[in-house]
Amino acid sequence: MSYFGKIIKEEIKALKTGKFLLMINVFDGTSTITCKAFLEAEEKDKVLERIHSAPRVKISGNAQFDPFSKEVVIMSNVILEAEAKEENTRQDRSEEKRVELHMHTQMSQMDGVTPVEDLINRARSWGMKAIAVTDHGVVQSFPKANHVVQDNNEDIKVIYGVEAYLVPDGQTSVYNSQNQDIDSEYCVLDIETTGLSYRTEKITELGAIKIKNGEIIDTFECFVNPEKPIPYEVIKVTHITDDMVRDAETIDKVLPKFLEFCRR
Repeated sequence: MSYFGKIIKEEIKALKTGKFLLMINVFDGTSTITCKAFLEAEEKDKVLERIHSAPRVKISGNAQFDPFSKEVVIMSNVILEAEAKEENTRQDRSEEKRVELHMHTQMSQMDGVTPVEDLINRARSWGMKAIAVTDHGVVQSFPKANHVVQDNNEDIKVIYGVEAYLVPDGQTSVYNSQNQDIDSEYCVLDIETTGLSYRTEKITELGAIKIKNGEIIDTFECFVNPEKPIPYEVIKVTHITDDMVRDAETIDKVLPKFLEFCRR
């Protein structure tokens, strides 16, 4: 069978035989199916480069039940680049444009899947003059929304809001307090990883800032060699590639330096 679609997820695993197993999720506009292919080591990079630059791919192979993933997959024997498919974008033809005052982004856990920049750009394309971000209990979409409007000189106003959670009077909000002062010295840590599982995934970047009296007084940032390939989907999110971490130190060497940064 043949299957046309856009790659929305990719993963590649090294096998004991020296070959590589390529697994890609391909979306044809209606549904998604996983396609698998066995690649020789010498052809792996060439195939990945081709499919990364292709707007769509054509997969040819046999559809069969995969006992590992417990679903039907296409065992591919041919992967070809295909031209982009012209999409019919939904239009808002109302003469009087609405203002959306209740919008959840992907930052609303279990209630939103769309990045804030996509929502703002869609509202702008429909002629809306304002749009409100009202995620559940978080404000993580605010910086990105602000950058989208400022960087692109968008003629649209973002209304910043939140569906807040109220804490009842008398209920403890802070546990195991050591009576710390909020203006004391503390570190804020941020890490990037090869995936979401703390059991199987590794750190690729470790960064921190040290704050005292509300001011940044020191910073720490370095790449970490995860000693495993970074999945393409993760690269699209973190913008950290295998080449960027290949010559970096491993976590056993980076961590002592970070702990020293926190202590000094």
